Amino acid sequence: MLARPVVDQKLAFAVYLRLLGAVLYGFLPPEAEAEMRAAAARLRLQDQAPGQVMLRSVGLRHAAWLGLDEQRNRMRRAWGAFFRDWDVLLCPAHAVPAQPHQQGAAPHDMQVTINGVSESWSAMLFWPGVISAMLLPASAAPLGLSREGLSIGCQIVGPMQGDRTTIAVAGMLEKLMGGFVAPPGWG
Repeated sequence: MLARPVVDQKLAFAVYLRLLGAVLYGFLPPEAEAEMRAAAARLRLQDQAPGQVMLRSVGLRHAAWLGLDEQRNRMRRAWGAFFRDWDVLLCPAHAVPAQPHQQGAAPHDMQVTINGVSESWSAMLFWPGVISAMLLPASAAPLGLSREGLSIGCQIVGPMQGDRTTIAVAGMLEKLMGGFVAPPGWG
């Protein structure tokens, strides 16, 4: 059965990215902050890629953070209503199966292919981001391997303080699907 909370997922992702940006950029040295503020000032209104949304959080004032937190709390209440009728929500762990390691690349330079289109690696933050921004417990379970032999995972999301339920469902899925299988060359 298909069911989902009444939450604007695009807004939820934007709130997550802004809150994440506030944390990541909250303690920059003055020179780096000035550089990033200048980069944010050059953004156009239509620049809404995940990294650009996060960049707009450089120097975020506390009043703006409180506004984001209030938006998050409204969405958390919608999630709470959803979990009155449902035990868990199953959703992807990421937008794509596990990816080969891109060691040595800066996160903002890393790319991933989603549905044949090259995207910023931060686009993969959608599924874990909209869940973690709502402070919901989530567990991941392996579902199988992609054609390339890389892991495909499922995220099991539960209500506040539903950690034991998400862990139990993850264990059931893992058992049902055969458990974790190391990809070729795993070492």
